[in-house]
Amino acid sequence: LPKTPFDEGKLKDDLEAIRKTYLEEGYPNATLSYQLKEDSIQGITDVTVTVAEGSQIKVGAVVVQGAVAFSDKKVADQLKDNREGNKYRPDLVDEDLKLVELFYHNEGYLKAVVVDHKVDYNEVKRRVTFTLTVREGDRYTTGNLSIQGNVLFSQDDLLKALGLKKGEVLRSKDVEEGLKRIRSLYNDRGYIYSVVSPRMDYDDEAKRADLSVDVNEGQASYVQEIKIVGNYKTEDNVIRRE
Repeated sequence: LPKTPFDEGKLKDDLEAIRKTYLEEGYPNATLSYQLKEDSIQGITDVTVTVAEGSQIKVGAVVVQGAVAFSDKKVADQLKDNREGNKYRPDLVDEDLKLVELFYHNEGYLKAVVVDHKVDYNEVKRRVTFTLTVREGDRYTTGNLSIQGNVLFSQDDLLKALGLKKGEVLRSKDVEEGLKRIRSLYNDRGYIYSVVSPRMDYDDEAKRADLSVDVNEGQASYVQEIKIVGNYKTEDNVIRRE
């Protein structure tokens, strides 16, 4: 803004924010530069910003290689940002690839990984072809389940909260939800610093995974004092009672 004290660091931050806006709109090659003209007598600095937008680029096609358990389309549909027809977002490619891996893990392919990806740009059509290669691995079932380190709750109680059954497909999301339920049991008893850590042992020949859960219960936490500030219309005891 005119007459604003000049701060070159703030200027660079502002230009980076503008560049990010271009990126979000599908202009990954946009560049911004600036020139300064100082007038030491009047104590002013003129700033000239030059923008080279480049072309807006979209995803023309998504090619999936290595998929066997699921169709190419099913795998491609897991992408959130770099989907066919969307604005190309190179800054979000890694997040998209993680979503593909998460999809497989939630279907029991616990070792599935995106081993490679590439982007081919068609300058005439201003489209990219996004190719990703997956290695699915095996689909694992649930093997032995065990809990270690628990004192407050029995193993049966924690296994019930875990909610997994031997022989069923072992899905990452089910493991995470089960661990969350175990943590909630401890939190509800005041063990807010308890640590619940899973450990997976794979039997690749049997395509089975044993899950061990290590519990570090820690100490229970209690409320000692409640301080209330900022209340002008309602008395402390009313707020505490609520």
